[in-house]
Amino acid sequence: MKRAWLLLALAGCYSPAERDCTVSCSAAKDCIGGQVCGADHYCAAPDVAGHCSVADAAPATTDAPAAHDVTLTVQVMGNGSVTVGSIGSCPMETCMFQVPQGQPLQLTAMETKPNKMFQMWMMACSGSQPTCALTPNADVKVVAKFE
Repeated sequence: MKRAWLLLALAGCYSPAERDCTVSCSAAKDCIGGQVCGADHYCAAPDVAGHCSVADAAPATTDAPAAHDVTLTVQVMGNGSVTVGSIGSCPMETCMFQVPQGQPLQLTAMETKPNKMFQMWMMACSGSQPTCALTPNADVKVVAKFE
């Protein structure tokens, strides 16, 4: 039952990582859902890409709200754990961290059982390298999959 729920969650639930201008990037491979990496280094739909930066936003006023914490949800699939910079570690299925909005983070996937290697990142992180650089500007979720 748990596995079926997880597959449904990954297949069709809302993901902040798929919203335009919420995930920073350095290349198209960092983006998902048909998004591209714009010149402003944010994932967005092709017609929005390059228009997510502060320079393209309305001029700031003295009443502009200060940056706030956002929620980073880390899900671990298989035998592993994820360390979120100096903030903490997720040694279980799902962990939630409150992190400052716009703060660059380094996520590191580590195996917890011999020969159960890291396979890939999903959602806001992607690729098969065990590290992921992420700068969350809104609530975001990452999934680390191990053998």
